[in-house]
Amino acid sequence: MKQMLKRFFTTAAKCWWVFPIFCLAYALIIILAGALHCPYNLFGALFNYLGMACCAVVIIAWIGAMCIQIRAKKWRHFLLNLILTVLSLIISVTSLVVAGFVFLFNQNEQPDPFGKEHPIPADLVCNYVLNDTITPAVNPQDRDSYLQIYHDIQGGMYLYDLHYPALTEGAIFLRCYEATQDIPLSESRLKKASTVSIPATQAFSQVVNRQAFTIYEGDWGDFYAVRVEVWHKDRQTGKETKLLEKLYAMDGWQR
Repeated sequence: MKQMLKRFFTTAAKCWWVFPIFCLAYALIIILAGALHCPYNLFGALFNYLGMACCAVVIIAWIGAMCIQIRAKKWRHFLLNLILTVLSLIISVTSLVVAGFVFLFNQNEQPDPFGKEHPIPADLVCNYVLNDTITPAVNPQDRDSYLQIYHDIQGGMYLYDLHYPALTEGAIFLRCYEATQDIPLSESRLKKASTVSIPATQAFSQVVNRQAFTIYEGDWGDFYAVRVEVWHKDRQTGKETKLLEKLYAMDGWQR
């Protein structure tokens, strides 16, 4: 057994090139899988774990080989193997990191058909999101002017302003739904992103100023009808009250 291990480690020291070639091939497969939009299923998971296991075996073999060289005082072979090991690790780790980023980028590039699957009905009138350089007039007598939504830096990313009559101390937040089928949108993130704490107000005033939020369903340019609801949560009682709602034509953030 001892001789077998020694032979294994000695052979590993001579075959230093196996690890970088393996990792480069492994990285190439990951890049191709991402480019072809292959799902990360059971096969992908097994391949991933198998690749990591092979890497671990080769690294252990290298460490054993260098220990043998140190014990035999073969300093020249040891230094050469150490340099080649470091170079191989740099090449391998770099290729795997690049492959990982390419895979994630390609996976995230997959189109989200939500907007195309929910076209705006011809008879449904929706408001349009404003350019953030525009500041429309707000009329206390016109509830439709209380809420204004603006484009942010990318499609699917928005800012909102809210003017409202007297409110108790608490928080303002949004809930959004696809208007034709009442599908909740970005439910796990929207409330937190859109929440603004407010003091008690005594008269009509602006209570939210350019608060950012994101709609994740859909892709850029695929507009669908969104019912934006504005809610108020009273700080003392915890009661949530819907203040108003407004229909908008909106698209999702393309990730």
